[in-house]
Amino acid sequence: MRALLFSTITAASVLAFGAAMAAAPQSIDGKIKHLTSKTLTLADGSSYMLPKNFSAKGLKAGEKVHVAFDVMNKKNEATSVTVVK
Repeated sequence: MRALLFSTITAASVLAFGAAMAAAPQSIDGKIKHLTSKTLTLADGSSYMLPKNFSAKGLKAGEKVHVAFDVMNKKNEATSVTVVK
């Protein structure tokens, strides 16, 4: 009985840890290829949805940026974009 309980707890812990890691915020550095009021595309082709209240003031194509993002419904949603110097 103890072995079964231990196995069940161990399996649940592994699954919970895996789910938490999948939902963890991610980030990437790259050069801006294209920028609109809704999306940011980097030179490597990756695209990020920008928040509704995001101000792209000062950002332009060719500029190196750091993008923090979450993956929501299989889409990359930027949480912050900062210029890298």
